[in-house]
Amino acid sequence: MSEPIQPDPPAGGSEVQSGDAPTEPPDRRRWWHCTAPRIASRIAALILAVSAAVPLAWLLLSQPWDAASKAAWFSGLGMFLAVVVALWQSVIIRRQAEDDAKEAHERLRRELKAAEQRSVRELNNARELHRIELEAQREQARIQRVHLREQEFKLALIRVSRAINDYTLELAILIEQGHKVVTMPERQEREDALAPASKKLGSLLKDVQLEISGAHMFTRNTALHNSLDAVNATTMLGSHAEAMFREAVINISTMPRSVADAIFQAMTTMQTATGNVRRLAGELLDTGWD
Repeated sequence: MSEPIQPDPPAGGSEVQSGDAPTEPPDRRRWWHCTAPRIASRIAALILAVSAAVPLAWLLLSQPWDAASKAAWFSGLGMFLAVVVALWQSVIIRRQAEDDAKEAHERLRRELKAAEQRSVRELNNARELHRIELEAQREQARIQRVHLREQEFKLALIRVSRAINDYTLELAILIEQGHKVVTMPERQEREDALAPASKKLGSLLKDVQLEISGAHMFTRNTALHNSLDAVNATTMLGSHAEAMFREAVINISTMPRSVADAIFQAMTTMQTATGNVRRLAGELLDTGWD
């Protein structure tokens, strides 16, 4: 009889860890269920051999045979028992190999299952990280687009302010020119003298209106749209005051105080409206300052 086969020690590092959980202890009940049948089978083989050997030995010893015959029978009996034990050992070894194969297969199945779970978990984590990064990139792109549009609106508002300044400056020049033209004796002379200034004022007014229309395209804010509309309305005051001024200087050959005051009031109103929309834009358009 060979020595009882000891249980296989757990292979170092063969247990698959799930995440950061510690390695589980060996399953003692499973080990006992696998080892106990082996021990029982070997004990049964020993009992069977002893049970067969004892009667035969008693039979040989009790009969008056010669020593040579008894020695041959004992030799044959020993050989028979050796063959039985060898056959039984081969059965035990085969069963042990089958049990080891099943245990290895089960261990491999558990390792594959744990690896599959770990792979699925890592894949889900990668997908979640990718989704978060994609949302962050989309949000960043949206903020950049809003910031760019707001910067374009601010630049458009600067162009509106410059156009208003040019228009009001030309209105002030018109008043100075009116002091010289009003002294001319002929109506046609006065009209010809004011024609270039009137033409330039009309061109500047168109520029103001175009710049205001362009600024409307760079914002969706209702308050800013209303402020730009207010600036556009004040330009009509300047056009009306300029028409009254030309009428008084050309037809009446005089420049009443009320006409000059109307032009200055239109200039002040346009500058105030432009300043209001700039201030409002500075309060509402704060993307990119954080």
